[in-house]
Amino acid sequence: MKIAVINGSPKGKQSITLQYVKYMQIKHSNHEWIEIDAGKEISKLEKNKDKVNKVIEIINSCDGILWATPVYYFNVPSQVLRFLNLVLNDKALQQSFKNKYTALITTSINYFDHTAHRFFHAMSSLLEMKTVDTISPNMETLFSKPGRKKLDLFMKNFLEHLKNKYPGTYKFNLPKPTTFNYQPAPVEHKIHSDNKITIITDKSEENSNLGKMIDRFSSSFNSTKIQQIEIAKLGIKSGCRGCLKCASDLVCVFDKADKFRETVAKLVVPADIIIFAVSIENIYLSFQWQQFITRFFCNGHVPLFQNKQIGVLVSGPLSEFTYLQDVLGNIIYESESNLAGFVTDEEQNSEIIDLKITDLARKTELFHKQNYFAPKKFPGVAGRKIFRVKFLESIGVVFPNDFKHYSRQGYFDFPNTRFLKRFVNFIIRNFLKIPPIKKRFYHKEIVPGMIRPYTKILNKHSSSK
Repeated sequence: MKIAVINGSPKGKQSITLQYVKYMQIKHSNHEWIEIDAGKEISKLEKNKDKVNKVIEIINSCDGILWATPVYYFNVPSQVLRFLNLVLNDKALQQSFKNKYTALITTSINYFDHTAHRFFHAMSSLLEMKTVDTISPNMETLFSKPGRKKLDLFMKNFLEHLKNKYPGTYKFNLPKPTTFNYQPAPVEHKIHSDNKITIITDKSEENSNLGKMIDRFSSSFNSTKIQQIEIAKLGIKSGCRGCLKCASDLVCVFDKADKFRETVAKLVVPADIIIFAVSIENIYLSFQWQQFITRFFCNGHVPLFQNKQIGVLVSGPLSEFTYLQDVLGNIIYESESNLAGFVTDEEQNSEIIDLKITDLARKTELFHKQNYFAPKKFPGVAGRKIFRVKFLESIGVVFPNDFKHYSRQGYFDFPNTRFLKRFVNFIIRNFLKIPPIKKRFYHKEIVPGMIRPYTKILNKHSSSK
């Protein structure tokens, strides 16, 4: 069998993900393997038709395609999105992918890798490929015998599909395109606001649905402090390359080459309210958006914007892409800000969209005024716990600023240092081993005992009225 490996890492041969692929190559050396450095070489591919023709030749001749990529900001690197654009804009290249068997391997610390895998399923369906399987080993998986066994079984399963022509396993139902034209009405009652509001957008054509949604939101305020970042005009040289040169001093190699850092310092950090205004392109947002958002890694895992009220305007079928909802939501959760809400144009009703945009404007203003931040949901809580362990175990050495931030915020709150509570819990656990006490506790006491402290609070507040 001939396997084409599409390496999506911008680090090329230095990719950790590629080391996992090399292990599988060693274990299955009787097959032919050929690599395409789509991540590192994307700029050359975009400019050189001969290189594209070489990729077409490789894809046409292979039996299966293995995509190999790290996870950057809950999805693939922006370079992979650029490669996807290249495929979709070249008919011969797109046709070469059709009906090919495919699989995906990503590496990360298993933080929001599931959204990257859902994206891959959508991409495979868009390209009419036959998806076999995906795997997401931790960055240390290769160091253990059980981990290597999982890789072996993953590849054996993939090769069995190629050999026996089994059908693909996964299918993503892509939404149908719409031609809805949003027509906003004039805003009758404007909100007075002294807050600094920044709108970040990847597509801002005035006559587009998104452009009109941005205008409607801006017109909801009686304010001159609304500013807009048009990502396409920043001249961003590249998305994050994963080089980690920023890890120690928080200085990106592109800081002097484009206006990203300057723009963030001027318009994002001081803002009270931030609005993400994005368009869904094919199955995701634009690669320019992914370039912009991954560049926030120049500050490591310390939020460059936090304690903001953030709303999201989306042109496109957001409800059809659950992984995109997760990605946009978690960018906000991770930044330690508050998600005020989403508004999309998929209602296909201008009056309802107007009302929802007005409500989003009202909520961002009200929540900022009242300093309201909703309790963290699972992604925010789980993410912090994953990173705190990693900073203590290993990567805190590489990311000293992240380690200091977690220390200052008190996130290293384990193991439990409340020794009296631990001693009491030890005594109770042993008492519950005594059969009569165990029976009474679990049959009569446990539920009333759980409710008792809540009743105490409720009674206190009832008596205070």
